[in-house]
Amino acid sequence: MYVLILNFFFVSIAYSHSFEELALKRWSAAVEVNLAQGLKQNISIKEPKDTVLEILNVTLLREGKTLSTDCLFYKTPSSKGSGELYIVPLTQFNDKCRDHILDTPLVRKTGIFNFGISLDSNLSLLVDDQKTKIGTNIDSRNLYAVLAGKSNFKLKENDICFDVDFECKVIQSDLCDFCPAGYSRVITDKCPGIYRKYCRQNSCGARGEAACIRGFKSTGLKENICINDSPVGFCRGDLRVFCKNNELICL
Repeated sequence: MYVLILNFFFVSIAYSHSFEELALKRWSAAVEVNLAQGLKQNISIKEPKDTVLEILNVTLLREGKTLSTDCLFYKTPSSKGSGELYIVPLTQFNDKCRDHILDTPLVRKTGIFNFGISLDSNLSLLVDDQKTKIGTNIDSRNLYAVLAGKSNFKLKENDICFDVDFECKVIQSDLCDFCPAGYSRVITDKCPGIYRKYCRQNSCGARGEAACIRGFKSTGLKENICINDSPVGFCRGDLRVFCKNNELICL
């Protein structure tokens, strides 16, 4: 009985705010915003229909310099009904949003038929004929400073500690100093000359590992670098370079 009363009280508080009010209130404390991989900005997101999509995650700086994460999801409209946005707060900072897509939302906004997003110095949510601009304190130096003061924070082996999207925009700020045993760079087809970084010892060129990186300008390639036998990478011995999952590896 007591648990049900407390849960009802919590939900009532959350839903007493509109979606926009709650987003403005919470995300003004953002120190980092990461758009979901492959998400296009400034267009109406409609496909695939009747599907819940991860839109972004927001890293928040709370009182006492503690960090938390909010996830924004969008269910696309279809012939079955309109779309909806919802925010899910993560209880563990290092959790992935995709693993919490079915969690209870903090707040919802329903009845949506057109939704888009843009991120520059501010975050803008475009919902039907309304635009909500959220001024944030986005600065990766702030995030780094907070993490540097947390002695128990570290990344795990094979975590991505730096990444960019196909438009060369940073989607994962460089946190490679928090890797437990160094990091290695991996060639992708996303942004020539800028490399994804993983927390792992540098064993490039070995079987099943990332290809070692040859001087990029010396190859003359400007695009389509993730191809089999790409000259941008090289391997040990008789191993060959292959493009697998948009990365150059040795097999």
